[in-house]
Amino acid sequence: MDKEEFAKLVDDTIKDGGVLAMMYFDIHGKDPEGLKGSMTTFISKISVEEGVVYAFGNIQPPIKAEDVPNLYSTMAEVYVLAEDFYTLSYLSLNYAPVSVDILKPEDKIVLTLPEAQKICARLSHFSQVFTNTYLNKVLSPKEKEVLLKKLKFREQKGKEIIERELKGKEGEGG
Repeated sequence: MDKEEFAKLVDDTIKDGGVLAMMYFDIHGKDPEGLKGSMTTFISKISVEEGVVYAFGNIQPPIKAEDVPNLYSTMAEVYVLAEDFYTLSYLSLNYAPVSVDILKPEDKIVLTLPEAQKICARLSHFSQVFTNTYLNKVLSPKEKEVLLKKLKFREQKGKEIIERELKGKEGEGG
């Protein structure tokens, strides 16, 4: 795709609620050539995600770490043209870029209510998966027991606050 075709695709996508972003990724490993291949595969995977209109990247040459023997790092700047902000938020959660710069639109992003709800649902799902992983694979049984007691306490306090608020509103209306 040449520059003019890409510019038209970007403009058309942005008019329909799309987002153009630069996503920055890094990877580390022992084989500098393998890093380039892995990053190429990584970018290819992003480019076929649902909601990605177009994606391409520039991979930096791998550099040797000064303080760790046999360790190399490379970075990629990946242009992602997404059909909507939900897609960009999904990519950010699932691929964990080092940084994301939104290039277009330049002034504001408008979310429809369904799109905002999808984003919130995705964030909630991600949080649940993370919490489940943390509870079951990171914490010792004793740490898990202590955390669950704290969560139960917080749940009870939350219920008390809600009940107090509801009683206060009943008193105002009655």
